[in-house]
Amino acid sequence: MDMKNFVKITDDLNEKISIGKKIYETRTDIYNDYMTDYIRDRIDSDFKIISQRNAENGSGGGTDLLFGGMNKEELFYHSIYDYWVYGSTIEEEIYYSFYEKSHAEKNKFLTLRNRMMYLDYLNDTEAADRLENKYEAYCALKEYYLRDIIRIEKDDDYDKFRDFVAKHREFVVKPEEFGLAMGVHKVALSNDCNLEEEFKKILNEKNIDASEYHPMIRKRESGKLVLEELIEQEDTMASLHPASINCLRCNTFRVGDKVHLFYPWIKIGKNNNFIASAQAGSVMAGIDAKTGIINTDGYDEHLGKYVCHPSTGVKLKGFQIPKWDELLSMIDKIGHAVPEVRFVGWDIALSKKGWCVIEANTYGEFVWQIVLQRGTKHELEDLIGWKPEKFFWWE
Repeated sequence: MDMKNFVKITDDLNEKISIGKKIYETRTDIYNDYMTDYIRDRIDSDFKIISQRNAENGSGGGTDLLFGGMNKEELFYHSIYDYWVYGSTIEEEIYYSFYEKSHAEKNKFLTLRNRMMYLDYLNDTEAADRLENKYEAYCALKEYYLRDIIRIEKDDDYDKFRDFVAKHREFVVKPEEFGLAMGVHKVALSNDCNLEEEFKKILNEKNIDASEYHPMIRKRESGKLVLEELIEQEDTMASLHPASINCLRCNTFRVGDKVHLFYPWIKIGKNNNFIASAQAGSVMAGIDAKTGIINTDGYDEHLGKYVCHPSTGVKLKGFQIPKWDELLSMIDKIGHAVPEVRFVGWDIALSKKGWCVIEANTYGEFVWQIVLQRGTKHELEDLIGWKPEKFFWWE
């Protein structure tokens, strides 16, 4: 089916909605009940969250016209139009405010679909997959992790587990191959617990289905788990929100022999949540790559904006990230560590031992555009000296 028979670039709202509806009614191979429910559920969820927040802060709530004057049904079709023109997901439709942007503005964004063209150019797929794997990345870059990490996958790993918990009664469990913070949690073992029973309980988590955490992920089990020594966070970074490890997403693009730090941002937990992740509703803010000073207000994926952190009251813009020169030195080293991979989104935390890698993301979303409130596609193209020959991601 030739999508060029359907897709037309326009800024006319009614025309976009009409095109989206036509695609929906025609492409039943994609817009089955499962996909339709997923998109509608996300729209319903955001309408509820944003309406409630608006009501609480006195800006009005309960309206069905929150997104550029569109109701839910119109937003549904508008998001389908934007997906086929710009490659944006329903999440990006909302947190990039595509519903109110012009074609010229939306064309500047790196979205889920179009960013894959850049990743295919920048990264060797096999090497990127190895670095995306939590344990394989640890083994390759152990000196930058500054903590103990083990992998367990079978009953025979009990001795390894016993030796690990002898040193670390508290630790973090992560499914080895899941992203989006799926299945991540903290464990604290008492001194009188039955270690064999605790091992079996944790090991059983390898059978957790990723689709239980995210409805757009097909049924998949991790099969392996990584256990990580807890990071003891440096005091200044902990002041932002003590319950979470408030980490930086450091986006590195290697061009020739130079590693460029491209629009880094910080993820800060809230409401006493242990996890700091955009998908978990954390607060995000941009950082000046040269100085390490937070230079934007805070944002979340549901259009929330924060001058101060909602749980601790710490003012975000102007906050100085400590030991920035040390971070830049580390970034330069790890940016050269895997020659076949020229882009990585590094999650990095400041522990009391120094800066340490949490994990590497070679397919991570380019959500620095949330905190910038604008797209950076053309800036990235200028930086790497390349751009796709085609406009539509599906061509």
